[in-house]
Amino acid sequence: MKNLVLMLTLLSVLFTASFDAQARKKFGSKRTTGKTEQTQTTQKQQTTDTKTVAAKKTSSKKGIMAGVLGGLLAGGLIAAMMGDDFEGMQLLEILLLAGIGFLLFKFIRSAMRKNQPRPMMATPQGQAYAGHGQWQQSSASAQAQPQPSSVPMQLPPNFDQVGFIRAAKEHYVTIQQAWNDNNLELVSEYLAPELIEEFKALRAEQGEVLTEVLFVDANIVRASCDNNVWAISIHFSGQYQDRIAHSKERIDEIWHMERKNSEAAPWLIVGTEDLVD
Repeated sequence: MKNLVLMLTLLSVLFTASFDAQARKKFGSKRTTGKTEQTQTTQKQQTTDTKTVAAKKTSSKKGIMAGVLGGLLAGGLIAAMMGDDFEGMQLLEILLLAGIGFLLFKFIRSAMRKNQPRPMMATPQGQAYAGHGQWQQSSASAQAQPQPSSVPMQLPPNFDQVGFIRAAKEHYVTIQQAWNDNNLELVSEYLAPELIEEFKALRAEQGEVLTEVLFVDANIVRASCDNNVWAISIHFSGQYQDRIAHSKERIDEIWHMERKNSEAAPWLIVGTEDLVD
């Protein structure tokens, strides 16, 4: 009896861990990589987290108890189905069954949350792309929207936001396909030199990758420029299909990009942030 309980517990843990490990195999799937900055998106999330922390504290005990009770209920159902085999069970065995039920409860809830689509963000304007790893300025100019003073939004002169965002979405798809194909030569053209080896190591860890971008939107959430460096942070949102795990996953990430203030200098990714919990 004890061996059966321990086996079920181990299978539940391994099943859940396997699901989590396969959840996000794509370019930029690491929580943070390289250089990061505070953006409109991260600032908004921090504000929201501050406002809701009190509510979370008051409801956390209830949530824990609900999970424990759910686990106990699942354990009780298993015991009922097993019939007389569970007569004379010890407290430890009951708790182990409750743990199995709790893990299954969390797994099912996590899977349901992942399949719920999130609303897309409005698309702003961008800048035109000149070739692999390089965006090119155009003569069109646009005014940035008023932004909080703590997050700069200072775009370079004569910056074409429409073209930049359009190209950013196109090359997001291009990079994901190159990541699928393990085409690290192409991926490296978009990366700052100091990030190339880190991304190569990440790709080697992921093994086989087969993703398809279903839709993606983009928004400039930070911009600064001086005599030496221009910097822009782009928030991507949308959805992709992981065809190996047979699941749909949210796109919710920020790419931080920089270019030297010189003619024909390329825009390069200097950092990425995956905002999905």
